[in-house]
Amino acid sequence: MLCVALSVVGVLVLVAGGGTVINTVMNKTQQVSNSEAFGPSMWRNVPADKVFPKTLSTKLKPTDTADNPRHGSWRRLGIARPATCRDGLGGRLATEAAKRGCRNVLRATYVDPTGQTVSTVAVIVISPSDNAEAELGRFLNTDKRGDGVHAYAVPGTPAAEWSDERRIGGGGRQATGLNLPYGLAAVAGNVDGRMAGHLPEEWDIGDPSQPRPWQGAAKDLASSLDLYLSDLINKESK
Repeated sequence: MLCVALSVVGVLVLVAGGGTVINTVMNKTQQVSNSEAFGPSMWRNVPADKVFPKTLSTKLKPTDTADNPRHGSWRRLGIARPATCRDGLGGRLATEAAKRGCRNVLRATYVDPTGQTVSTVAVIVISPSDNAEAELGRFLNTDKRGDGVHAYAVPGTPAAEWSDERRIGGGGRQATGLNLPYGLAAVAGNVDGRMAGHLPEEWDIGDPSQPRPWQGAAKDLASSLDLYLSDLINKESK
């Protein structure tokens, strides 16, 4: 009888343990399903100041959040009203986004910790499609021109005089995650309006404008926003 009782207990433990595993898998599956449903509609269901946090930075460790103010590399100066793709984008990016069914553009302007570099970053909403997302992503990964996103000036801030004429370099990427129809692109320039100048002859590699520092800054801001939005979608869809 004791053996039978122990066997029954063992079965119950196994069943209970199996239930825990099944529940864990089901919860994880449900979370992924929720993320897939929430992600594409995030741009119109989440307040603008939540899409664009007060600070943005790259994660120093896995437990960090991209909007941790202690690590903030970028400080938000202002958020633009939602714009049409024609009003929010320019250059080849506008053309490429239109080909992928561009629906709307959300923009915000940030300044770096030095107070010298200003950048406008955009969330480009396109029609949900694996091909469209992949194609726009390939374009954004290689496009470094500074004419893709229209600058958004913010009165009373270091970006008060920020304009399209002051843009120097750009960078971007496709949003990371399942079924996220968002391209992320940014343009950057100097707060005081100085344009990139010539390097001394021994350092000049043939690019007279030398926009790489601003291209890097724009790419960094777009990548930091990508990390933040990924965390936001996971959090909001639980």
